[in-house]
Amino acid sequence: MRTSTQNRANIRFSEKEYQRLQKDAHLYKRTIPILMKDVYFRKKLLQPAMGPDDARRVHVELIRIGNNVNHIAKQLNSGFRQGFNPSVDEMRDDIRAIRHFVLGFQGKSKT
Repeated sequence: MRTSTQNRANIRFSEKEYQRLQKDAHLYKRTIPILMKDVYFRKKLLQPAMGPDDARRVHVELIRIGNNVNHIAKQLNSGFRQGFNPSVDEMRDDIRAIRHFVLGFQGKSKT
């Protein structure tokens, strides 16, 4: 008995179509056949909020902001100022959530 993965279909694309497939496959970190199966048989892929270059730039800026927040939190926790810790913790959590979104887009799982 033949499984579905043994059946094959050959498709011809224009240069413009193939370039778009290559770009999307790279963007979604999938091969062209897997990308096409995902779109046709499973679900339509959501358009990313930003491209890989923009995601990297946002990630670098978030790291810088996070470092600043950590310095502020250290000062607050050392007794420099009292009463601001919940706001700093909330800001840190928001930045962490944004970083997870950006890194998730790039297919990474580190914080």
